[in-house]
Amino acid sequence: MVINEPEITSFEIDYHDFIILGSDGVWDKFDNT
Repeated sequence: MVINEPEITSFEIDYHDFIILGSDGVWDKFDNT
């Protein structure tokens, strides 16, 4: 059992989700403009 794997994956998803949210916000502004 690897307890470190889920932790890293969770962090990776969190970080990736954060970037997607930021990118989505920027694209939304561009689209709105």
